[in-house]
Amino acid sequence: MPAAVASPNSRRVLLVQPGAPEPSIARAHGEYGDWFRAVPDVEPTWFYTVRPYAGEDVPPLDQVDAVIVTGARGSVYDGEPWLAPFGAQL
Repeated sequence: MPAAVASPNSRRVLLVQPGAPEPSIARAHGEYGDWFRAVPDVEPTWFYTVRPYAGEDVPPLDQVDAVIVTGARGSVYDGEPWLAPFGAQL
């Protein structure tokens, strides 16, 4: 995870992306995390995106100021192996 920025106004926002958008949507609009980066007037110093469905580890939550869990095509009932450990971490 990137080092925290020293500014007292900086925010470390973790974007947890539980799945990928449909390929046609991703080509037109980017990944789910990109959508949050494009919101006007929302300028955290950085967003760090993690994709647990692709095997990426979610960092300890005490290292971030906020967590956004994006939507996905799947369901919590699909039983993805990363979901239970992440839910316990939250």
